[in-house]
Amino acid sequence: MTKILIVEDEAISSLFLEEYLEKLGYTILETVDNGNDAYTLAEKYLPDLIIMDINIKGKINGIETAEKIYSSFGIPIIYLTAYSDKDTVEKAIKSGSFAYLLKPIDEKYLEPTIKIVLEKYRNEEKLKFETKLLNNVINKMDTALIFTDIKGNIKFINDEIKSILNEKINITNITDLFFEAKNYIYELQNLEENTICKKIYFDKKILHINISKVEDEKNRLYGFIFNFGHNIKNKGSQLSICSFCKKIKDNSGKWFDIEKYVQENFNIAFSHGICIDCTNKYYSDVIKD
Repeated sequence: MTKILIVEDEAISSLFLEEYLEKLGYTILETVDNGNDAYTLAEKYLPDLIIMDINIKGKINGIETAEKIYSSFGIPIIYLTAYSDKDTVEKAIKSGSFAYLLKPIDEKYLEPTIKIVLEKYRNEEKLKFETKLLNNVINKMDTALIFTDIKGNIKFINDEIKSILNEKINITNITDLFFEAKNYIYELQNLEENTICKKIYFDKKILHINISKVEDEKNRLYGFIFNFGHNIKNKGSQLSICSFCKKIKDNSGKWFDIEKYVQENFNIAFSHGICIDCTNKYYSDVIKD
């Protein structure tokens, strides 16, 4: 049963709302005529909907009351107003209201407006819940992710990448992290492929990252996901190295040649030469000659 709180200081309007809404099957919690009582009852009952006149008794008007209630409890509000001027409507919309009705109230608009507002509120709450759930899942992933809009402006970063960015945590655009991003975004926008793999230089290492398109339900480009994978996970971690043969032990306990290990885990290619110390040690005779 939908519970409604009415905030109205006109007796005729209040009586009409109570009788008509009860006739439609809604539960009227109470009717009050001022902002302080409205806030107190909103906190007490947590109604499904509040119908709020903009001009009510007390020190704060309906818009100020609605802003306070919506920010505290997230309850949807339908405004009642005798004023159809643009400024009043814009203030009502900015305060978190979902709709407004002009007075005197027309019966044919009241019920459809309530249904639309409640449905919109349920959809928005569902979206908030799903977004929060998705964020929790993403933050628990053992991979570093950044989501941007089509211009590279950062909209979301997960906890894994946050722990790596440190002093760069407040960056606003992906190009602030690595300058090649702008070119990679442009390249991906002009390809039929949805994902490209690129190399970047980050934190003194060459990394492979996957950059993927994010599209909406109409297949319009919405943004990009930069997946840094696991290859920056080991920043600050400790590696075990054999004191004699210099092999490295991985997390599974297996020992690997140091060159092979670095190539596979840090995406670094090697060239081979001879340092000055080894030259003096092994080719001293040649140097003397």
